[in-house]
Amino acid sequence: MADLIRSAALSGYADILRAAGHDPVRAVRAAGLPVACLTDPELKIASATLRRLLEETARKGIDDLGLRLAAERSLSNLGPIGLIAREQPTVRRALEAMGHYMRLHNESLSLRMIDSGGEVIVGVDLRVGPSMQYRQSAELAIGVLYRVLKLFLGASWKPELVVFMHGTPRSTEPHRKFFRTRVAFSGDFMGVVCALRDLDSPISSADPVM
Repeated sequence: MADLIRSAALSGYADILRAAGHDPVRAVRAAGLPVACLTDPELKIASATLRRLLEETARKGIDDLGLRLAAERSLSNLGPIGLIAREQPTVRRALEAMGHYMRLHNESLSLRMIDSGGEVIVGVDLRVGPSMQYRQSAELAIGVLYRVLKLFLGASWKPELVVFMHGTPRSTEPHRKFFRTRVAFSGDFMGVVCALRDLDSPISSADPVM
């Protein structure tokens, strides 16, 4: 059975395509997706089909599509998972809650945390088919994780390192501008490396009664 994802993952897609001179309706129809996925965030679509759509769109001259989509993301894009994460007492607990319920948003994605000395690797695993290209989905996933961490830790926060498993793109300038830290490619994992103290930080908005 195919993994599904909420079409909230396409939030902002239509605006990006129109700004680049392309028709988003034609793009999703060509991919075999319902046009409603552009307006209904709760519609479930096949994760593999979404990945192919993003890769095909990137080849139209929007090479940093995943990062562009991630740039405007907030907790609300995750639906109820965002609400659950926001009410946790610490950033670590928020990430644990997101990992536990992530299947409700994206059945093909999972989160894991690995403590290593004074650092923590927040890893993202994507379940993809053999030989399937997934760079845009990977950059979208890591970009959203980064955005969520910044929402919890403040605008001035930045990670120690961001790692991708895919090869180095033709230009890495969009990555440097987006993450404002070191970015590595062709790694043996995909994720964000944080200081241990970052994950132990309290979330000021948390309401234990909620």
